[in-house]
Amino acid sequence: MNLRLASRLLALAIAAVALAPSPANANFIYVESVNGDLSNDPLNPTLLVADLGLNSITGTSITPGPGATGRDFDYFTVTIPAGRLLDSIILSDYFGANLTFLGMMAGTPFTVPSTDPPATIPPRLLGWVHLTPGLIGSNLFPTMASQTIPAPVIGFTAPLSPGDYSFWLQEANTTTANYSLAFNVSAVPELSTFALTNLVLILVAVGRRLQADKFASK
Repeated sequence: MNLRLASRLLALAIAAVALAPSPANANFIYVESVNGDLSNDPLNPTLLVADLGLNSITGTSITPGPGATGRDFDYFTVTIPAGRLLDSIILSDYFGANLTFLGMMAGTPFTVPSTDPPATIPPRLLGWVHLTPGLIGSNLFPTMASQTIPAPVIGFTAPLSPGDYSFWLQEANTTTANYSLAFNVSAVPELSTFALTNLVLILVAVGRRLQADKFASK
């Protein structure tokens, strides 16, 4: 590798960082009382695209009574675009009977039926949690990813990579649950111009050493 080639590599690397497009900022703030009821259909969840910073959902789930029809399921899919990471889900606010179920799976739609036997559901979920007032202000990820009752969940390690993540939220008791969830999104770390410059300088040094060894061996 000669100095001219290394210089070209350096120029291209710096240009790539400078010209790389940044995703448009489009944080979602979904409020059921304003934007409408979240989907009750797991195969057609409400679709939400997150972006850098705070994204939020504020909603209500109602269970009329034991065995009653018309339960208020909230199904939604959060898309994390390329170049972004889902760091955490914070329970910002909650008022209910401590039996509000929140389950998460990878992909869309939500393909785990709520009518399946309870013990068969967790092994198909990345994680789940029962929302309670004691969790207000807390990151739900650690609890969701470590559930073992009634069976272990798939589990996951935060932050979550770009992709689709679908959620099932339902108040399981005979009451009304009001909740607010904050989805915190960060940017995927990029190789900085400084790091790229150092990389090219290393390549230049290696190239010079190879050339010196070549001449020394003649």
